[in-house]
Amino acid sequence: MTNCAGFFLCAQDSVWRCKRTGYWTWNWTQHSATGFGGRLLSALAFSPIDPDLAWAACTDGTLWRSTDHAVTWSMAQGGGPGSHYFYGTALWPSTLDVDEVWVAGSGYGAPPVMRSTDGGQTWLAKRSGLPNTLVYDICEAPGGGGQMFCASENGAWMFDPATQQWSDVLGAAAPITLYWSVEPVWAEGIVRFGTYGRGIWDYQLDLPGNFPYGELRGDANTLALRGDGLPRIGQGYTARVSGAPAGAAGTLVVAGAAQDTPYLGGTLLVRGAGARRWSFSSDALGNGAIPATIPNDPGLVGRDFYLQAFVHDSSQPQGWALSHGLRIRIGA
Repeated sequence: MTNCAGFFLCAQDSVWRCKRTGYWTWNWTQHSATGFGGRLLSALAFSPIDPDLAWAACTDGTLWRSTDHAVTWSMAQGGGPGSHYFYGTALWPSTLDVDEVWVAGSGYGAPPVMRSTDGGQTWLAKRSGLPNTLVYDICEAPGGGGQMFCASENGAWMFDPATQQWSDVLGAAAPITLYWSVEPVWAEGIVRFGTYGRGIWDYQLDLPGNFPYGELRGDANTLALRGDGLPRIGQGYTARVSGAPAGAAGTLVVAGAAQDTPYLGGTLLVRGAGARRWSFSSDALGNGAIPATIPNDPGLVGRDFYLQAFVHDSSQPQGWALSHGLRIRIGA
């Protein structure tokens, strides 16, 4: 796992952490004293919802769980898939449910994909529709619909939470070959696959969802903005803002187009012409909620809208904090 100041390393018997201490200098420390029974760690992942939660997998398929940011570990009940001899095992913690995490690896003699819904204490096979194959990588679809994708020795696959089934997504255009990697491209609403010698292929999702864009801008763009639930016609939808001062007044702008322009010490990511605005206030923790009901209009299905939040913040040079952008696609 990486960030701008350091990274974690999976090793024999331990987890190590390396921190930058200067422009060219780094400091190595043993982050965990857990021995993992002499096993070799092949994967490590932290929850994007609660960074104190972490999961690890060893090359022999044993699965581990930590609740203190990877310092101490306990072994999960049962085992998971084994790993590729130099590629390791794949772990993916959910961005929607703090207790949901997926693991993928060798499906020869064991399920190639397993899921936990209790924070990694127990794991169940999620292989219905998948052949006996080696899964190299796994990821969650952007948008918040709960679909999962995996890259395998036997092509590219999607898991539908509605049917609880995996299905082949190669279609007629993508090459029949090994798929080594897969990752979500959140802002564009696509899933990107890497192949073995046949290029990079994007799977375009035509699904309703929430797709953040314009992140990591810095300056006055300090707020986080997310959608609670999938935006569907005739149903309730809530935009949630975090990172604001306590009790601050704010505005949510919903526009028909995006833009990228310097504004109020940050970046304006929505086009103001024709936009609608909703007022809100943050609570004592700096969180705000803007609930609405999407009109029951079939003409909205498939349309994109662009959201950005603005909050009064005296700590900012121009008195305002801004969020990143959030593109929402309306569904039926």
